Amino acid sequence: MTFRRNFSPETFQLWEDLKVLYSAVVLGAQEDSSWWLLEKNGKFSVRSFYNVLITKQIAFPFKYFWSLKIPLKIKVSCG
Repeated sequence: MTFRRNFSPETFQLWEDLKVLYSAVVLGAQEDSSWWLLEKNGKFSVRSFYNVLITKQIAFPFKYFWSLKIPLKIKVSCG
């Protein structure tokens, strides 16, 4: 695996620690599944997602996205 930028020593150590953690993960043979908690039947609906956004039950982390060191055109599309 390669990265576009070099890691600082601290970040490199975090990367190595993460690799050790994930090396212990055992994946099963069964298929992944998802469950949408905002609907009784567990299936995603635009209506339920829209309602939760409009009622502000979920706070979007705008400050976090604007503080990221990424190109402006990506920031604008994120919020």
